[in-house]
Amino acid sequence: MTMTRAQAPLSSLIYLSLFLIFAIGGFFRQAYAVGMGLLLFTTLYGMIRYRSEIDFKTEKTLVYVFLTYVFISVCINIIGGHPGRDYELVVRVLLTIPIIYLFLLVGLRLQWLMLIFGMSGILIGIDALYGHFILGLDRVGFFPVRHGYVAAWFAVTSLVSLVFLPKNIPHRGMTRAVLCLGIVGGLIASVLTDTRGSWLFFIVACCLLAVYSCFYTRGRARILLLSILTSCFVAMVLIGVTDNPISQRVGHAVAEVQTYKSNDPSAGTSLGMRLELLRLSVEIIHEHPVLGIGSDDFRGKIAQFVQEGKAFPYMTSLTHIHNDFVDKAVKTGLVSAIAMMLCLCLYPFIFFLKRIRHPHQDVRYYALMGSLLVIAWVEFGMTNIFLTTNQGAIYYLVSLAIFWTGIRRVEKGASTG
Repeated sequence: MTMTRAQAPLSSLIYLSLFLIFAIGGFFRQAYAVGMGLLLFTTLYGMIRYRSEIDFKTEKTLVYVFLTYVFISVCINIIGGHPGRDYELVVRVLLTIPIIYLFLLVGLRLQWLMLIFGMSGILIGIDALYGHFILGLDRVGFFPVRHGYVAAWFAVTSLVSLVFLPKNIPHRGMTRAVLCLGIVGGLIASVLTDTRGSWLFFIVACCLLAVYSCFYTRGRARILLLSILTSCFVAMVLIGVTDNPISQRVGHAVAEVQTYKSNDPSAGTSLGMRLELLRLSVEIIHEHPVLGIGSDDFRGKIAQFVQEGKAFPYMTSLTHIHNDFVDKAVKTGLVSAIAMMLCLCLYPFIFFLKRIRHPHQDVRYYALMGSLLVIAWVEFGMTNIFLTTNQGAIYYLVSLAIFWTGIRRVEKGASTG
C-alpha cells in the first residue's frame, strides 16, 4: 500500500494526533484524550473514505487475538455483573482494531515518528524542570509514578531511534539533535518524578540494548550504541557509590522490604503497602478465582479485612493493587487476567522478538521498539497499574499499532515486490 496524494491530509491528521497523544499528552493530561479523539475521528473518516483500498484480511490474526480478549472479558464481566469501569480496557482494545487498519493504509514516515518521540522526551523534560525549579514540586507530574514511566519510555525510544536513524534523510543533523535532547529530557523527568520503577526499566533496557548491540548491530551503529550505553552504565555506577537522592530513594526501598511485617503498623510504607495488597489479593483470588469481585466492591472488601483484623485502617485509602495483572485477577478473575497477558502482551512480544534479526533495518527498528514496549509495560505493571489506566492503555495500544503495522507494511512490500 502506497499513500496517494489524496491521502496526504489523512497522514497529517495522524501525525498531529500522535503529537498530541505523546508529546503534549506526556505532561498535559487533557491533550492525549484530545489526540485520541482526533485519531479516532481520522480513523472513522479513513475507513469510510478509503474502505475499498483497505485489505481487511491482512491483519486478521492480530484482530482475532484482540477479539478473543474482548470476548473473554465481556463474558466474564457480564456473568460477574461487573461495573462499567471494568469494560474500559475492552473498549480501548476494540478501538485499536480500526486504528491498525488506518496505519496499514496510510503508513508512517520513520523520520516523523522519531521526531515525535524525541520531542516528547524534550517537552516532558522541560515540564519536569519547570515543575521542580519554578513550582517547587518534590515529585513532578500530575501522577508522578505514571509520569516517570512515560518519561523513561521516551528516553529509551529516543535512544533506539538515534541508533537506527536512517542515513539518507533530510535534516538528519536536526533530527539527531532532537533525539539526543529527547534522551536527556526523558531521563531528567524520570529522575525528578522520583519513580523507582522507571529507573529500573531504564537499567533493564540498557542491559538488553547492550546485548543487542553486541550480536545484532555492526559498524557505526554498534559504536554509537555501545558508547551511549557505556556512559549510562558509568553514570549508574557513580550514582550507586555516592550519596545522592537517587541512591537514598533506592536505599529506602531496600529498608522498607527488609523491615516489612505482614499485618503490622510498620507496613504502612510505599513498598510495605504493596506487599500487604499482594497478601490480601491472594485471599480474594482464592475466594473469587474465576469472576473476581469487580472494581466497585474492592474497597468494600479491604474495609471488611480491616474489620476482621486482617489489615490496618491505612489500607482503606487504596483503590487498586499496584500491580496490573494481580489487580485484574482480583477484580475480573484469573481467566480475564491470563487473557490480558496472553493476548495483549505475550502474543505481540513473540511477534516482535521473531523479527529482531530481520535483514531490513526498518523491521529491526520496529521489532526492537515493540519488544521494549511490552517489556516496559509489563515491568511498569509490576509496581503499579498502568496498562489498565486511560493514559497507559492509550500509549501502549497506539504504540503497539504503530510498531506492528510498520513491520507488516515492510513485509508486504517485500513480498509483493
